[in-house]
Amino acid sequence: DGLAMECKERLHTQDGIPVLNYLTLTRKISKDVIEKADLGVLVVGSTYYLSIPLKDTNGEIVNIRFRSVPPAKKQYRVCAGRPLPLYGSQSLGNKKVDVIVVEGELDVLALNTYGFGENIVSGTSGATANWPDEWLDQLEPFRQFLLWYDNDKAGDAGADKL
Repeated sequence: DGLAMECKERLHTQDGIPVLNYLTLTRKISKDVIEKADLGVLVVGSTYYLSIPLKDTNGEIVNIRFRSVPPAKKQYRVCAGRPLPLYGSQSLGNKKVDVIVVEGELDVLALNTYGFGENIVSGTSGATANWPDEWLDQLEPFRQFLLWYDNDKAGDAGADKL
């Protein structure tokens, strides 16, 4: 408890510069979206991790996903023993608007940057992960959902699996 907000505050310090630059310059995510998503930074040794709070359907932070940023090798971590919600589930609302399902949290944030703010979700464990019934149940009330996975082998396999 409290770690996500500590990481968010750290993003706007000297420690946060590599992660903030990665988000804004490399991934082209807007500062408004970064702020709204409560993104932050955690530094472990010489490795910088982007902290991505995972929120439940009410918008409450229930876990954090950590993603290393370049030049470090890509690594992901979560807080063990905590729920893994459908990322973006708090944006699910209007049943008349299609749900767009993307591969990862950064894809959700990219779409948010481009003005897609409603009904954009992703799993929290990669393209080919199993989707728990709880996540599928959250999508069931919508008239349709669109799979916008990456155009690569993992994306194709993940879309087929889902």
